[in-house]
Parts: sequence; C-alpha cells; structure tokens
Amino acid sequence: MKRIRINPIRSCVILLAAVALILIVWRISQDQNGYTEPETAAKKLHIFATDFGEKKSFEDNWFTGMVEEKFKVDLEWMSVPGGAASEKRKMLLLAGSDYPEIFMTSFSKYEQFQLGQNGTLLPLNELIEQFAPNVKKAFQNNEELRKAAASPNGKIYFIPTIDECFHCSYPQKIWMNKMWLDKLDLPAPRTYEELYRTLTAFKKLDPNGNGAADEIPLSGSSAMYVGNMMGYLMNAFVYYDGENFLQVQNGKVSFIGNSPEYRQGLRYLRKLYEEGLIDPNIFAQSVNTFTERTNGSPARVGAFVANHAGAVIPLTSPLYREYEVLPPLIGPAGKRTTGFKPHKFGSGGFVITDKATPEQAEAIIRIIDFLYTEEGTMLATYGKEGEVWEKAAASLDFNGNPAKYRLLPAYYTNRIRDSWWNSGQVAMTNRLRESFAVEGDPLDPRNYEYRLYYETKTKYEPYRPDQFIPPNLPFTTEELQQVELLRNEIGNYLNDQTVQFVLGAKNLDDDWAEYMAGFNKLNVNYYVELTQRAYDSSNR
Repeated sequence: MKRIRINPIRSCVILLAAVALILIVWRISQDQNGYTEPETAAKKLHIFATDFGEKKSFEDNWFTGMVEEKFKVDLEWMSVPGGAASEKRKMLLLAGSDYPEIFMTSFSKYEQFQLGQNGTLLPLNELIEQFAPNVKKAFQNNEELRKAAASPNGKIYFIPTIDECFHCSYPQKIWMNKMWLDKLDLPAPRTYEELYRTLTAFKKLDPNGNGAADEIPLSGSSAMYVGNMMGYLMNAFVYYDGENFLQVQNGKVSFIGNSPEYRQGLRYLRKLYEEGLIDPNIFAQSVNTFTERTNGSPARVGAFVANHAGAVIPLTSPLYREYEVLPPLIGPAGKRTTGFKPHKFGSGGFVITDKATPEQAEAIIRIIDFLYTEEGTMLATYGKEGEVWEKAAASLDFNGNPAKYRLLPAYYTNRIRDSWWNSGQVAMTNRLRESFAVEGDPLDPRNYEYRLYYETKTKYEPYRPDQFIPPNLPFTTEELQQVELLRNEIGNYLNDQTVQFVLGAKNLDDDWAEYMAGFNKLNVNYYVELTQRAYDSSNR
C-alpha cells in the first residue's frame, strides 16, 4: 500500500484558508442588512436626553432593554424635561468635566461646529467609514442629507435623524369644530373676513348648547410646537414661516416684520383679540392648561391652532371626530398661502463627546447605524412587533399600493413605554410612513397618519409658496454664527413686539416708528444680505 505523506505546512495553510472562508461566509450572513454585531462589549454608556414627562421613561422602556441586550451595553440615562434641557446641557458643557459620553438632544448647526472645533464632540467621519455601513450608504445616496450633516470644515459631528414627514412640512394648521358649524348652519370659513364672522358666532350663539357663555372661539398655546396662531392667521396677509421671518419673491429675499402687510395682519389680530374672539391666555398658558380646557365636556373651544389634532385631543376621545382641519385663509389681496418648512432631517439624536473611549464610540456608532435600518427604525419608533404593529397582508397603503405594515390598537397605549418615539437617529422616510395600511373608518385612530397625509395633500400642498428659504444654505463658518445670532435676536424681538401689539400694550399707530427703529438696531438689513447671498449661491 502506497504511503501518503502529509506536508504539515501545506495542511496549516489549507486549514487557515478554510477557517477564513467560514468567517467570511459568517460575516456576509451577518451583513445582509448592513449590520454586524459588535465584537467586543462596551462599558456603561451615559446619555443626556430630553424626556417626555411622566408618559415616557427611557429606563423602563422595552426598546432600551432590546438595545442593551443586542449591543451588550448598559445605558444610564440623565433625563431632563424639554423646557430645561437646553439650559442644563449648556451648564454641563460649561462645567467642562462632568458631562456624559452621549447627548441625545438637539444642537444647532453652529453649536455642532463650535463644539467640534474645541474638541468636545468627536468627528464621526472615520467611525462612519468603519462601523456604520447604513449611514454611509444613506449619505452616498442622498447629497442633501450629507450636506445637512457636514460642518463647514467637512467634518461630521452629528448624524441627522431622517425625519421625512409630509404633513409636518405644512405645520400651520387650524382645527375647527364641525358640529358647531353644523348647529349654526355655517359653512367652513374660506377668507379672513369669514373667519371673523364665524368666530363671532361661536362667541355669541352658544354652539355647545349648555346655556352658558363659556365658548372660546379660538385657542392655542405658544408653548406648543406650532401652537402660535400667527402661523395660520398671518399668512393671509404676508408669507410667514415662523422661523426665518423672510420671504422670497422673484428671487429677492426680504424681511416681513417691517412690511405694510405685516402691519395689516397685526390690525386684524388686534381686532380678534379686542373683541374676545381669541383666548386671552393664548400667549401665556401652558400646553397642559390648553389641552385640559380643550378637552372639556361639552366642547368649549371652537377652533385651535396645532400641527395635528392629536397633539391636543386624544385620538380615542369622541371630541377627536368633531374637529376638521381648514385650508389656509384667503387674504385681503386675494391670495392664499401657507408656511412651508421641508421636514426631512431632524436636529435631535446622538452626538459623541470626548468622554467616550474608542470602544464606547464604536458601540454608539453601531447603535446609530442599526437605527438607520428599517428594522431599527420600526422598533425604535413604534415598539414591539406583534404587539404595537405587525406586517400587513391584503391591505393597501396611502398610495394604493400593497401595504407593508399595520398599526395595532396597543399603539395608542403602549408606544411610549415600548419605544423611544421621535428620539434617536432613525430613518423615517416618507416611503416608510406611507407604506402603512389604510383600513376601515378614515377617523379610526389607526388611520390618523393617513388622515394627516390626505388633508395636507388636498388642503395645504396646493398653496405652498413657489420660492422659500431652504434649509442648510451654504453659509461660511463666520456667516453661520452671525446668521444664527441675528435670526434669534430678530425673531425674539419680533415675537415680543407682536404680542404687545395684539394685546394692546402698544398701539399700531403711535408706537410703529419706534418698533421699526428696533429692527435697524438689530441689523436686519445685514441679516437679509447674508441670506440673499447664500440663497443666490444655492441656486447657481
């Protein structure tokens, strides 16, 4: 029998090659969704986050537990109420030593750059390249997203949340009690004059039928996101975006606060307030006070300003069915427009500070990358599959295509404790939002997102301005700092003076010259000049 000689060196080479092949196959199987399990355990991660009051806890939260188990981390939260988050964050950073590895909160573009330049925030470019294939792919496929992430020096200190939301791009909505309109045999108001007459009828004709003059024709809360009535009412007179306070006409940028049209709008608002048609507490009341008063029985509020009705009235409440959204008003010049703010990328999410070790930074960027997957987005936003949502079958989505997902009734009771909801860097695209099933009663709470989509598509999108100030204009580093400072100072002054004119503390005739002089002191012309230059550059 012929003896076979085994070459030990060749055998080792073959064995190593086989092991390498097995590892490659395993790695590919793990990478099918662009995600790989972390190879090493990370230390405890401390996170500063904005909480959502008693309804939400990051500690006692299903998704937090899932992330901890999946990524072998221990998340320790410093949760701060939304109103105090910005100030607390500044105090921590100024102290210089006692801040966490992660901030899960909003930073302005200039804050990101400033904190990155002084070394407080880690640049993420290399971490993305090594450990975040989904983020990398998203940047490659979406130049607008990459620009939103990059600082003027090209470094990325912050990965934006992909938060496409069609109805959120048109946030200046007003919701009116249809039952009151029907009882008084009134059509839904179309013009600013018809709105005045409708609110007057609400005040005088006891539409809630309780025999008491307790009706509040129009209410809201300036403390709520887009709860300021200015956005809806002022657009009947002059384009009002509520952020830049600028309009673009024939390519020319102009400030609206010193325009004759803005003054005309203030006269209208003053008239409504003086005649008791606007809630006297609208500028001062908290969100909780506003919602409590709105949810009384019988209904006391004829109309309220809100991005969406569910922010004010529980979707399971009978009151939810009483309110319908109105289109923008036709103004004295015969025009109808609405504020438009492309809602694509959020400023909330993780930043990694210099307190993080390399192992911690790797774990954090892997978590972010998972959130950028559709699976991660669904779990982070909605919670448990099978309890809060499920895959749809034999149903159609918003656009009449086969639906991918369906919400379950538990969504309206469990989503807060089961998910991070609107926190963290998810990839919530319009495609994903619109892939949910639309089934049964249009006013069923499970169809709420579709209702907002449909109402916005039919009643607001047709009145979008042709020209507007886009996000992420190409400012230089110095210009970015100047523009953010000017925008804040001018906006604060405009809002304060507006309230005083509406309340009657200032007179639109006697005090107008002094009001106008205030904008000169704030260098409003330079603010317009900087924006015009960047706007022109972005359109070349």
